[in-house]
Amino acid sequence: MKRKLFLFMLAALTATLSAMAEEYIQVSNKKMPFTESWTKSYSYFNDAHSGSVSWDAANRKLTLNKFSLWRGWEIGIINIKTCIEIYSTQSVTVEVVGFNKIVNSKGQTFALHGNTTFTGDGTLKLGNNDDKKPGMDLLEENIDITVNGPILKFECSNGGIRGKNNTGTLHLKGGEVQSSSDGKLVTGLANVTFDHGMGVKSPHGAWFSQGLHSLIDVNGNVITSQAVELDTIKYYGFRIHGHEVTENNYDRINQYFGVTEGSVWFSPSTNRLVLDK
Repeated sequence: MKRKLFLFMLAALTATLSAMAEEYIQVSNKKMPFTESWTKSYSYFNDAHSGSVSWDAANRKLTLNKFSLWRGWEIGIINIKTCIEIYSTQSVTVEVVGFNKIVNSKGQTFALHGNTTFTGDGTLKLGNNDDKKPGMDLLEENIDITVNGPILKFECSNGGIRGKNNTGTLHLKGGEVQSSSDGKLVTGLANVTFDHGMGVKSPHGAWFSQGLHSLIDVNGNVITSQAVELDTIKYYGFRIHGHEVTENNYDRINQYFGVTEGSVWFSPSTNRLVLDK
């Protein structure tokens, strides 16, 4: 019995140490340490063309500084590996400085295993041409992505941010999150939340459906074929049935806010709210 218990404890300890040893940051062809700080110029990585990448281990912060990494059609090489992967379930920060561009013809451009906050005042453009992989893949359940400052721009065949098994949340506190004409900006998430002053900028009247785990248009259809932008929007300073009235929803108050009898409408030009029966 003691021998079995010892073997069980040894196996558990080995598994724990193995999991810890597997924490790393993959950038192009390089597996970079997670527990040590480092700074590397673009020339250190295959297929990188400018800028630098650095990691602050103490604060678990990855900084992309005007970093460009092209893997695929722009240099004529087919590569199915992920361009950048943060392989840790610990919370991390990604600071975006200047304009950063990461492109992959086949496969993911950015993969995450833990809660991640994007900060900085730069732009991170992610692109691929793989109809099975999104631009940013959340590879564990219940991952929260927070955007507070930068612009995340997706030009990907299979959408922008994809959650795992309809879990996880995108929090927009500042900055912008955009997709190109494919329209599938967020899929497979449990929720998308906005700080005051933020919302769906375009298309007008779009909103996130928790039931469908996607952004839907004014007619309730999942948006799949048009550009989507989450950005700063105008709030009109009052609520109906607990919902803020904004430039994105003021013309469909009855539809969105549960009006069952009569009608309610608001005119931004005259700042007049009308309750009809």
